[in-house]
Amino acid sequence: MTSIASDAGVAVQTVYAVFGSKAAILAALLDELEVAARTPADGDAGASANDPPGELRRVVAFNRRLFELGGELIDVAQGSRAIDPDLSANVTEGHRRRREAQREIVERWARRGALRVGLSAPEALLTLWTMTSPDVHRLATVDGGITGEVYETWLVGMLTRQLFGRPVRHADQLGEGPENGSTG
Repeated sequence: MTSIASDAGVAVQTVYAVFGSKAAILAALLDELEVAARTPADGDAGASANDPPGELRRVVAFNRRLFELGGELIDVAQGSRAIDPDLSANVTEGHRRRREAQREIVERWARRGALRVGLSAPEALLTLWTMTSPDVHRLATVDGGITGEVYETWLVGMLTRQLFGRPVRHADQLGEGPENGSTG
């Protein structure tokens, strides 16, 4: 709190008066992070409804932007779960919000008949929610050493196969198919 107050040029009491707690500050920062990660295409539900693979690409791209912009903040929040119940509640709420937003998407895919044969909406939601988690992003990019672009391409391809049963060539995802002049 002292550091935040100092950076803001205000007294610590002012920070507490505005936010009330560390958990409230974290919640405000995470809300701002979500706004910063959005693009105009993220809100285009009409176009998405007719293109489940395109909507999946947008979901993965949004999560990548979110985790790249706020990875350190998310890591701090997740790391605090064991020691601060209020901060833990923020992390739990973030997971719940992501899951509920993805539930709407998966249910739309299920109604359209887009899910792979034999895959239930709850199974699809668990797959999407788990694989687009900050933990998987960190494992792949930080611990695994791959770039965000490679992570996004891999995740879109893997989820497309798992959720829709359609193979996706990585070259297609990177715009390097025969239609673009390469032999793929």
